[in-house]
Amino acid sequence: MQNKILIISYYLPPYTGIQGYRANSFLKNFADAGYFPIVVTRHWNIMAANWEDHFAEDNTPKKIVENANGKVYFLPYTNQGIIGKGFISTKIQYWKNKLFGSLQVETDTLQYENIVNEIVAEENIKAILVTSPPLNSVQLGYKVAKKNKLPLFIDFRDLHEKKITKKQPDYTFAERINKFIVEMRIKDAVQYASLAFSVSPPLSSKLDQIFKLKNKSFTIYNGFEENIFTNTPLKKLNVFTINIVGTLYPHQDIYLMCIGFKSFVSKLNSNDYIINFIGVKSQPSVADIIFKELKNENINITDKVTREVALEYTKNAHILFYIGWPEYNGIISGKIFEYIASGNRILIAPNDHGVINDLIDATNTGECVDSAEQMANSLLKSYEEWKANGCLHNDGKMIEINKYTRENQSKILCSKIDAILK
Repeated sequence: MQNKILIISYYLPPYTGIQGYRANSFLKNFADAGYFPIVVTRHWNIMAANWEDHFAEDNTPKKIVENANGKVYFLPYTNQGIIGKGFISTKIQYWKNKLFGSLQVETDTLQYENIVNEIVAEENIKAILVTSPPLNSVQLGYKVAKKNKLPLFIDFRDLHEKKITKKQPDYTFAERINKFIVEMRIKDAVQYASLAFSVSPPLSSKLDQIFKLKNKSFTIYNGFEENIFTNTPLKKLNVFTINIVGTLYPHQDIYLMCIGFKSFVSKLNSNDYIINFIGVKSQPSVADIIFKELKNENINITDKVTREVALEYTKNAHILFYIGWPEYNGIISGKIFEYIASGNRILIAPNDHGVINDLIDATNTGECVDSAEQMANSLLKSYEEWKANGCLHNDGKMIEINKYTRENQSKILCSKIDAILK
């Protein structure tokens, strides 16, 4: 009989963000290792085009979806967000919740504590895996695992404070207080856990350091599905096509990117190019900068799109561009793995001189550069190759690339689980 593992994940398809596809890969692939995964999540009936959509209420009754490989409990969701009658009362409620209640209350899974305990009993669960954020999933998993004397596995897709990964953290006083409180609140859970893992080696090392895990943490990369582009149509590209697919954030170097693109375009003698910014309007401040800085160039900026459309832009490109994180250690977007799976040439600027650079080098899928001028020169070189040949030659190392399929990453995780449950 298969051991049943309960997975607590706030995000799961039909939610379209990368967060949901990580949990979905566990759901799809654990059966191959002899486990029966059961996921508890909320209903998702919208694309979540902006942040407010992520915590929208949904009163759809409980729905259970099951097949031979696993089961999903889709549950109604009540927004537990901060409600105050004024500034002072709101702040009091915020800090009360931070100290004693649910962490990241607007995306709350603690409301499912009773039903999760019922599922554990009814389904004869043998272990619990939580994927965080939101941090209250860690709280929920710990409560249920401890009550039922079950092993707990914690997946940190992201750490609890982004500045933890900065090479030179510049915390404000409030951020230091928040960091201290959060670490105090989840310390027992992390130390109770049989497994704690993250999405890159530097983040995993931070877990060891913060929670004194004595090198027990490890890395499960986000990866890409083996069949990710099976149903993605190939299109004939009549102009040199540069695509940036996914969210760009205000604290990335948007201006370096814009300067690099303007410098590249200034070196051209014709207008046969397009720069597509796919999904970037989900961050209006970033979209405004790009519109302003590149208003005279051939650009296309879209709202958030479905994953199918995003994959079309990823597959149909000459250059896939991404802004690196040189001030941080260990930040690697799930989008990068879809980039390396596409077979297209990748350009990263600025270079993070870390996990992204190492990935691009190991897979031989592109180039990482430091400056806007280097970025422009790299684009010009690719453009001239395209003009001469009608395409770009790419020589990615498939053995290295395939290490990062979600299927292979799930095998690594299951081997760790095997050591505990089998």
